[in-house]
Amino acid sequence: MNKELVSGGLYRQYLAKQMIPHTIELTESWLESGSKVIIGCCYNEELQTIQEHFGDKCVVYHGGMSAKQKDKAQEEFTNNPDCKVFISNIISGGVGITLISSNVLIMNSFDFILSSLIQFLDRNFRVGQRQHVYTYIQLFNNTYCEHVYNKVIKKSLVINKIIRDEKNK
Repeated sequence: MNKELVSGGLYRQYLAKQMIPHTIELTESWLESGSKVIIGCCYNEELQTIQEHFGDKCVVYHGGMSAKQKDKAQEEFTNNPDCKVFISNIISGGVGITLISSNVLIMNSFDFILSSLIQFLDRNFRVGQRQHVYTYIQLFNNTYCEHVYNKVIKKSLVINKIIRDEKNK
């Protein structure tokens, strides 16, 4: 069992690394249209690789940062027109921040835990958002990640059937 868990984690990291060129290409196309882009990552290595590509045009947001550093990154992305890309770890960037200066969110990799994924996807779906929001969850066909993503979506559908709205929980 432990061997399967370790190999599964390594496989997810491998797929995340393979997705980076696609994420960069998609991000660049949105930047050309004038949009700001949020990129979600599960692993620090992918976050750092994407950061190296975008350099001064981006900020990062991850669990190893202090609260002041995180606030500064969020403020820089929100208020600096030259800061076009917000690259975040899904867990640390999934709670307590609003990024409505962006209308594009690209998942380089995604969390297999539904609540973490939904929390992160909602960062630019906030009060005050006035633009159409575009969200990309990239998958390689016929991979374990595609299989798990389909399970996560099915789980979401079941939850939505059970919990119709706030009044009818």
